[in-house]
Amino acid sequence: MHLTKSIFSRDPLPRTLPTQESMQSIAEELQGYIKDCIIQSRVYGYKEKIAKRDYHNISLTQNMLRVLSTQACKYPELLDRSLTFKSIVAGNWWRNQHHIAVRGCPGYLLCTPQPLTPFADKNEVRSTLNNPGQDLGPVSPIIDMSEYQIEPNITYGFHPGSPYPYPHTLFIVDRKTKSRPTSQMLSHGIMYSHAILRAVALNVLKMEVGQELKDHPLAMNTIMTNGRMFAFIYYQLNTLNLEDDDGLKNLVWIKHTVPLFGKVKKKEGVIRFGQECWQLWLSTIINGIDLQNISEEYRTMQQLYNHESDQKMKAVA
Repeated sequence: MHLTKSIFSRDPLPRTLPTQESMQSIAEELQGYIKDCIIQSRVYGYKEKIAKRDYHNISLTQNMLRVLSTQACKYPELLDRSLTFKSIVAGNWWRNQHHIAVRGCPGYLLCTPQPLTPFADKNEVRSTLNNPGQDLGPVSPIIDMSEYQIEPNITYGFHPGSPYPYPHTLFIVDRKTKSRPTSQMLSHGIMYSHAILRAVALNVLKMEVGQELKDHPLAMNTIMTNGRMFAFIYYQLNTLNLEDDDGLKNLVWIKHTVPLFGKVKKKEGVIRFGQECWQLWLSTIINGIDLQNISEEYRTMQQLYNHESDQKMKAVA
């Protein structure tokens, strides 16, 4: 948090996320398929006695996204996106006389033609001026970081002029044999989120280093998982000035240690399915889509289906 000049929001989750009522029909329709994805990634499709983390974590994320894409006939905006695997992320900035650099290929990056609506309004962004931020005391903020020689480039994997320049959701999948601590995963998510949005501000919006984004802050989601437990980070970039503690602060919302399921068995299937995790995952991915704007083709298909059903009922009667 300190290295990105970020503070926690007053709200537990962003208010701009779709409500459970607005996406209830989608969640109920797809829930059975999501359970099938869990069973497929945990029980089938591998030769070892136990599914390796490298396999079931990746396959679960891919299959959940495929299931959601089946709603594209109803919401065509789901097709107007770009999903990239292992896009190169590079960012660097100065924070309290320390040169911080982020380098890596974190996972899947979902991008859209338009930016997400900011999670916080202007009043909440303005209120960060009075927040002193995180105080680390006598401990150095870079005590557990390593020194490297790096190229001073800034990128999130896309060249200027890309049809999908704005990041929507970053998926970080823990593929290590032993799960990393939650605090370490959350730190990675915050640092990568800041680096990606910083690259967009500098490369796409052509802003200057040290500039504040008062009128047009940038926002993105980050979803992290070890295959069973999920963590959700919502990050809003309000300033590029990180050299001191004055001015606006960036905002973070975090919901972590949310289980998607308890156990998976061949006969019983999914045991203790995590409704909260599924609802939060769905609302995060469909954020930015107008759920009231159903395609005319889908409406026509529904009318034809209902008409044929009525004719069959009359014939039977």
